[in-house]
Amino acid sequence: MDKSRVKQNFHQDSEAGLNLLINTKLRASYTFLSMSFFFDRDDVALSNFARFFLERSHAEQEQAERLLGYQLQRGGRVLLQTIQSPSKGEWEGGLDAMVFAVNYQKELNQAVLELHKISGQNNDPHRGGNQEAGRSCDQPAQAHFLRAAGHDGRVPV
Repeated sequence: MDKSRVKQNFHQDSEAGLNLLINTKLRASYTFLSMSFFFDRDDVALSNFARFFLERSHAEQEQAERLLGYQLQRGGRVLLQTIQSPSKGEWEGGLDAMVFAVNYQKELNQAVLELHKISGQNNDPHRGGNQEAGRSCDQPAQAHFLRAAGHDGRVPV
């Protein structure tokens, strides 16, 4: 693979971590899309859940696309992987799906934190805000997600 002409101060571990996050976001988009179409089935017919998960799918897709652009902007190379099938395809109902989705969202947030950690260990000058990776956490969307799941934002005692 040819070396990028614009790559500077972008450690290979940071580049690999960003590729991992991109692939994680794409898998999340695929999973939420699967959930959306489960709830849109004629025998389930929960259209608000279908719409909610479709919106989450689109949000994860958009975040992955922003990260792809950021990877190229930094002079990195994009390495896409095969997207695995969702770990679950049937849901007992809305609550079951929302509990899964909240836990899945925690995993996605952990992936972002891992990227920040890797960038920090490699003195990446963009790690402080790592604007694109930080935006991929889309805090207003996260808050909306948690409110929709019935979480009021308070820490349980």
